[in-house]
Amino acid sequence: MMKKIIIILSLLLFSSVYGQNHCFKKHIPITVYQKLIDGNYLFLLDFEDHFNGNHLDTEKWTPINGIARDADFIHSKQYYRPENIEVKNGFLHLKVEHSQLINQKYDIWINDRGMVEFIHDFEYTSAEIHSKKQFHYGIYEIRCKLPVIKDLFPAFWMFSGPYWNEIDVFEFKNQNLWGIKRPRFSSKQMIMNVFYNFERDNEVYSCKDEKNTHGDLEEFHTYTLVFTPYEMYWLFDGKYMRKISYLKNEKGELVTGNQIEVGEKYYLNKSYPKPLMNIIANMAVQTHHIKSGNTLNLPANYEIDYIRYYKLYNNKVKDLPIRPIEYGLDDVFQPISENISENNEKKSEKLVVNLLKHKNIQLVLDLTREKFYNITITDKGQNIIFEEKKVKTFIYNVNIEDFKPGDYLIQIKNGKDEIVNRIDFKL
Repeated sequence: MMKKIIIILSLLLFSSVYGQNHCFKKHIPITVYQKLIDGNYLFLLDFEDHFNGNHLDTEKWTPINGIARDADFIHSKQYYRPENIEVKNGFLHLKVEHSQLINQKYDIWINDRGMVEFIHDFEYTSAEIHSKKQFHYGIYEIRCKLPVIKDLFPAFWMFSGPYWNEIDVFEFKNQNLWGIKRPRFSSKQMIMNVFYNFERDNEVYSCKDEKNTHGDLEEFHTYTLVFTPYEMYWLFDGKYMRKISYLKNEKGELVTGNQIEVGEKYYLNKSYPKPLMNIIANMAVQTHHIKSGNTLNLPANYEIDYIRYYKLYNNKVKDLPIRPIEYGLDDVFQPISENISENNEKKSEKLVVNLLKHKNIQLVLDLTREKFYNITITDKGQNIIFEEKKVKTFIYNVNIEDFKPGDYLIQIKNGKDEIVNRIDFKL
């Protein structure tokens, strides 16, 4: 299967997207003390599973057997079993079933106590998988269809420890809205959360949001998360759902890597997660359902077509080169030295792409800032090799199969013909 490369061009110019500044309720002031590597990103397809064959690929995934979290069953109560996982006809099935388990023993990790054995009865069994590999900045994507059944809780997310570090690409569950339960309506609400234990203590910072997908989730849809050092985007079938940023300026405007200036003061979002993280897919049964005594319409099936991860390629931004102001976290913020000269000027390097392996470029464009973009690719002689005007999609594919080896320049312009971003690459 052909691999793809994705060039992510960070296009946001000082935007104050409604509902995102609440992520900065608890923040710290910082100053930037080195010139930043720019925010133009290149991503390579690094991991994918189309679930071919007739069993789960255990070189890629670990099936959970027991209880993975929530020892007190505050949010959900089900027993995860590998038997509830099925792979057939190119799809992965995570199934919830009525299964009475009496005096079921299991071990779960409890902070400050280590592994602890419990014994409980369970009415339901389900399935959960964890990637064996941990992943960095990149694009996380799943194509799946979900059961629209009250009190089920399907999710696709990333997590790592020992300190809480989590990104929820999606969760769908029943919640309270002004004290009122939303049984079927809530099944369309795409919940998109981040959590991070910034101080490495017991306080976890979060930034939560949800939006109505207006889609039939019992049909296949594609859920995408773009995770970079400075901003994150959530997409539903390529449609923008949410964005958060790592920094904002003193005016309260969200900023990206290209707009950060040396010596200026910014505020850092304490809830912004960090790599490395495991990919997780699971379906839980909400605790309030079990307490209600109601009966679920089971079995239910969380059906996955594929899961993909595109790695940030040529990643020179290992962490933000910042200095906290009156905040003793020098161990958290390490200066960047590579690819920066003695006078803090950015070195110019072309991204090198293996033409034989990669046949497509995908541009991810921030349409929260502009209504459309004009895309031009020129060769070393400034000849136009590719041109497309009024692009109105977040992810736009360019086929480079017929491009000859050489140097190329991508320019992205807005409707006023202003260059908002550019990237050099070499085939």
